[in-house]
Amino acid sequence: ALAAQVVATLARRVPTVEQVQDQVERTLSQAGHFDTARAYIVYREQRQMLRTDAACAVDVERSVNEYLSQQGSEDIDVQEVMGHIFDLAARNMTDRDFLIRTEFKGPRLILPSKCASSVALVLNELVLNAMEHAFTGRKSGLIGLAVQEDADHWHLDFYDDGVGLPEGFEDMPRKSLGLTIVQTLVEGDLGGTFAIENDERGPGHGTHARLCIPKVQPNPTDEG
Repeated sequence: ALAAQVVATLARRVPTVEQVQDQVERTLSQAGHFDTARAYIVYREQRQMLRTDAACAVDVERSVNEYLSQQGSEDIDVQEVMGHIFDLAARNMTDRDFLIRTEFKGPRLILPSKCASSVALVLNELVLNAMEHAFTGRKSGLIGLAVQEDADHWHLDFYDDGVGLPEGFEDMPRKSLGLTIVQTLVEGDLGGTFAIENDERGPGHGTHARLCIPKVQPNPTDEG
């Protein structure tokens, strides 16, 4: 898995965020994902511009990575990590007068640390995306995570009650929203599927980002 390659390269030291991002770029390029690598470079520059804004001064990615490294367990509670991400978003990434509500639905999701790291990165990006786009012109909003499972898969529904996807979203380049990286992590690292759509009630009633993740994770040594 691409995430495992990045982690293995950086395992000898505690890396800075910039070193992690540098290694992600190199790994994507070396694996032949040149379009994704180029999208990541653009995405990284956009994220850097956001971090210069006072409302985005907190480095959320680094905080999440530090949180994961402090858990000291082979298994990670995804809802607990998500609560940490929600808390960071609520305290540091909204207007002072903006009220963000969060909620969880479904069973606890406990994953091995390597898998949980990829899931946490995906959910973190979806939170950032929601905070940037979902609540334009609103004074409050809701973001949540619903978990379901069947015999072979975990089903995650990350949702908000914001303005919804714009008309013609399907024809827009996903890389502009950072969703190319999300899709690469879900499909490449986790062997799952990813889709994003408006609530069934239509535009103006929120968005659902749906992840389907197999319980048996792909083994990189089996890839040929």
